[in-house]
Amino acid sequence: WNGERVFTNQLLTQHQDIIDSEFAIGNNLLIYYGNFCGYDFEDAVIVSKRVLYQQLFSSLHMDIYEFNFCYNNENDIEFSTLEIPKQSYYIKKNLDSLGIIKEGEKILTGSILLTKIKVAKPTYTYKSIFKLIYSIFGKTIRNIKDNSLYIQTGKSGRVSKIELFLVNINSRHKYKTYNNSYLKCRIFICKQRFLTVGDKLCGRYGNKGILSYIAENADLPFLQNSFYPDIIVGALGIPSRMNLGQLFEALVGKISFSYNIRILPSFTTSSNLYFNYLKILIYNFLMFNNFKKGFNWLYNFNLPGKFIIRDGRTGVKLKSSVLCGVSRYSKLIHMIKDKLHFRTTGPYTEILQQPLKGKKNLGGQRFGEMEIWALEAFGASYNLKEILNYKSDDCFARNNLKEYLLFRNTELQNSTITES
Repeated sequence: WNGERVFTNQLLTQHQDIIDSEFAIGNNLLIYYGNFCGYDFEDAVIVSKRVLYQQLFSSLHMDIYEFNFCYNNENDIEFSTLEIPKQSYYIKKNLDSLGIIKEGEKILTGSILLTKIKVAKPTYTYKSIFKLIYSIFGKTIRNIKDNSLYIQTGKSGRVSKIELFLVNINSRHKYKTYNNSYLKCRIFICKQRFLTVGDKLCGRYGNKGILSYIAENADLPFLQNSFYPDIIVGALGIPSRMNLGQLFEALVGKISFSYNIRILPSFTTSSNLYFNYLKILIYNFLMFNNFKKGFNWLYNFNLPGKFIIRDGRTGVKLKSSVLCGVSRYSKLIHMIKDKLHFRTTGPYTEILQQPLKGKKNLGGQRFGEMEIWALEAFGASYNLKEILNYKSDDCFARNNLKEYLLFRNTELQNSTITES
């Protein structure tokens, strides 16, 4: 805090994922190894809505934009102003008097962050034209270039902080920076991401998976003590990868959850209990918990380590027992909101009149020669006609289809010759 006295080798900051000097990333979840209506296909995971309500996997993301205003001479300078050319009042309504976005404003795709005008004195290549204009209007022409920054697709958020830095000037009035900048502006944009279908979750043993379904608590299978699982993981991903550590983690986590203790197995345990030390340790803990707390459902002598569960929709007992425990899961940076891309209409190339490529340019999906062969093999003639004409470079058919879908006052006509 302000005014605190610090000493040599003192730790000034600590990461939010470090608790009591231990790396504690992620959240402890009640995990159930089984299937749920086919949503666990291809290592996918199912999460209950309780995880969403408690915001266990909600995260904050910060984008930082930094700009420099340069000053070369009196005739070549960059500055920020509200008087930017060819822009309406609607796009400038969130700017302050300096032409910078206000703090706390919510910005969307296409919003303007900062106005930046570059004014330069024109060259004298066409000196006679400048003399003619000066004789008529009495003013000289200046080259004005709009270098304002606009928000790209998928970068929306809320402005949390704005910083302005003025560069020091020496005695000769020349700026010390390498690019002759006299002002630096830094804008912080914050956005909150909630857990959605398509995000990637992972455990401690490489057991990652895509979130395929967010289920209601009442629809999930439950234990005998009416405990609902937080996450359901398919069991088919364990034998092929041979990462059995997640099973031991779930069982030891179940013991820690029941006793409200922490377990740290030592390296000498294997030499004392030989090869079955994990089985002996875990089963003894669970069996002792039965006698101590009276939880007869926690350890079944016929099915050690497993549980008999009931269907949440019908209440009927399931035929097979499942492994249920407590494991630690984390959310990865691979989020669906960064990967999702769609296009209705957008920019087209000047020559071929075909859609651009790339998410940054609001581009379309490339449909090459081999993809055409695949549709021809299935006889999908109407799909080919739509892809190669209406959605590509047939300008007349494209405009006709747009008017037909929007206004319904024109008849849908056949496609014509494309631009290519």
